Amino acid sequence: MRRFSSLGHRLRGAALLRRETFDEAVGNTPLIKLQGPSAATGCDIYGKCEFMNPAGSVKDRAALNIFHEAEAAGKLERGGVIVEGTAGNTGIGLAAVAATRGVRCVVVIPETQTEEKKDCLRQLGARVVEVPAAPYKSENNYQKVSKRLAEALGGVWANQFDNVANRDAHIQTTGPEIWRQTEGRVDAFSCAVGTGGTLVGTGRFLREASDARTKICLTDPPGAAIFRYYRDGALASEGSSITEGVGQGRITANLEGFAPDITEVLASARDTWAALLTAARTLPERGGGIPTPPTPAPAPFPPLHPSRRPMGELGALDTACARCDTIRCPTPGDTRLQRSAGPRCGVCCTLSGALHV
Repeated sequence: MRRFSSLGHRLRGAALLRRETFDEAVGNTPLIKLQGPSAATGCDIYGKCEFMNPAGSVKDRAALNIFHEAEAAGKLERGGVIVEGTAGNTGIGLAAVAATRGVRCVVVIPETQTEEKKDCLRQLGARVVEVPAAPYKSENNYQKVSKRLAEALGGVWANQFDNVANRDAHIQTTGPEIWRQTEGRVDAFSCAVGTGGTLVGTGRFLREASDARTKICLTDPPGAAIFRYYRDGALASEGSSITEGVGQGRITANLEGFAPDITEVLASARDTWAALLTAARTLPERGGGIPTPPTPAPAPFPPLHPSRRPMGELGALDTACARCDTIRCPTPGDTRLQRSAGPRCGVCCTLSGALHV
């Protein structure tokens, strides 16, 4: 009897996971305790599993709210078109939402972004327009090209960087979820900055809910302009970075009026590689995905092949898979991302796990 009762309980629990629409599947992602970092610091550190959103990243939240606000304003309906300039994940979220509504999606993306992102966008039905990478001050910057294209097509420009529907999505969903999941016992929240929507929206809710007890932290790559802006008051960047979609160089509308309680930057190349190795070791521990919500990080990633896990404190990190051609991070001092063939990882990772079996 106990056995059947347990089965019934599990089945009832499974039924709660059923969703009637794509919209309902966005958000309510779990927190997972990161055992290694928690043990190393003596703190309880949790990652929010944003890769479990239906299109594979935290950007599903912003994409859905951008649609909601455009629809409520009467600017977007079935048969319409939405255009966005993106490093990848917001475009993927927009393309997925657009497909559920019969809306055409056009994505302008820098040529330098990964082929996996571009392939995923096309699989979701988006029209992908690749442009040469150019700084924001250039009229050929992908964000400015997307605005002109939206005007030419008579469509809606999603404008994730300066559309505060992005930030509002996290005030309405991500922040309240973290507050409920931690029962209000959250001392700090941290993520990187792309548009600023995740950091500012989540941070604003948690600050208000905790009466400013919860500290909001910005974590940025070395040389990042936003870190130096909050530390020194000037937007200045230096060096290069292998991270896609983070390291913002201007104050977007989503960032306006915000200042973090704590800023942290990796001070040296050695620190950078140590951080990469820590992230790599977290992959197999957490079952193959990095359960954190940095704004535009691709997810999910495959676990490291046993024979290719980091060797030594700053050894080469190779996650190559013969099928999905995942990224190999070379030795310290080399900032290039290389591709390499190797054993199949078993978790093919074209960026949206749902699209690959």
